[in-house]
Amino acid sequence: MCPAAGNSPTASCPRKPTNLASGKVPLTIIRRPVEGPAKVCDNKTSTTFPADIGGKFAQEYQYRSKEWREMYGHGRNSVESFNAYLKDGGTHALEDGSRRRLRGSAAQYFLATMTVVAANLDKIIDFAAQKTEDGDDYEAGIEAPRAKQRKPRRSSALQRVTHQRGRGRRSPVRT
Repeated sequence: MCPAAGNSPTASCPRKPTNLASGKVPLTIIRRPVEGPAKVCDNKTSTTFPADIGGKFAQEYQYRSKEWREMYGHGRNSVESFNAYLKDGGTHALEDGSRRRLRGSAAQYFLATMTVVAANLDKIIDFAAQKTEDGDDYEAGIEAPRAKQRKPRRSSALQRVTHQRGRGRRSPVRT
């Protein structure tokens, strides 16, 4: 649609009547409009762009569809998990500024980069150690990570609700 047309114009053009009722100041003044009939000036509603324009940035799957979640969910979870690992105070504590006591943004960026490198090396070493423990052969290919086995709870749901976690009945307090 022409930027000088409609209820909320963002430009002022001599080919379009000025919309003074809106009270808004136009952002751009078009000094030399296109002469003769122009498609953008005569279009009353909108302009259509073909689907193949901007295909470089198009997504393979419809946003938030089941296929999209399956494709992009794993990568997003991996990134967020690594960020949490970096910021965790028990590992590298990237979030704690007191561990990087140098002045200047260049020094801070350098130390943050070295922290990410160290975290990546730790992950690689842990992965290699796990593969060695499992006896997996690297030439045979890398398998998907196995889910960890959870330990069963020691107390039942009723015990957790009534706060009787493995203890016998309490005797009254003696004075």
